[in-house]
Amino acid sequence: MEHPSPAGAHLRAGAAVLAALFFVCAGTPGARSVGGRPPSAEKLAEVRREAGSFAPVVLALRQLNWTVRVPVVRHLGPVQSFFRISQDWGLYAGGPKRIERLQIEIDGRPVHRTNDPDLRWRAAALSHRKIRPMAETMAGKATAFNWRGFSQWVLQQARTDFPDVTEVRIVSTWQAWKPGSEPVIHHGRLAQAP
Repeated sequence: MEHPSPAGAHLRAGAAVLAALFFVCAGTPGARSVGGRPPSAEKLAEVRREAGSFAPVVLALRQLNWTVRVPVVRHLGPVQSFFRISQDWGLYAGGPKRIERLQIEIDGRPVHRTNDPDLRWRAAALSHRKIRPMAETMAGKATAFNWRGFSQWVLQQARTDFPDVTEVRIVSTWQAWKPGSEPVIHHGRLAQAP
């Protein structure tokens, strides 16, 4: 059995250490929340009060986070996106800030709204796993590139189900995630019969 050369073994060991450092730095939660600026004096005082006798350990970990982990994540984080291994830990914190829904209106009457039990026109097709992401993207972005094809499909379906249709509106309604807020039309498309 052939043994690796000492130089090759050292290179593999160094690569393993760098890979482990990368995954420890990039794979643990919290880099986004500390990525902007170092903590203020008030924030450090608050940490000292809350941590009590563990304050030296907590402050040492925060310092390690700022001097080692955040720079590694800042410089090597884009590599995660390239390999599709990035993890947004913010997903688990508080949820969305607003509710975005796609709404379809035929001649001024709403017939479909995302996740609405009463407005279910073409709900089976619109909730299909291949179409739902397009509808969700268009609800969130006025500049989504899916609008043209999706609008054409909706118009074809509307002509089939409502032969006398004169106007089809596809709009995105945004609503704040708090009780009592009202949905507001943010963006959309309008098609009228010639």
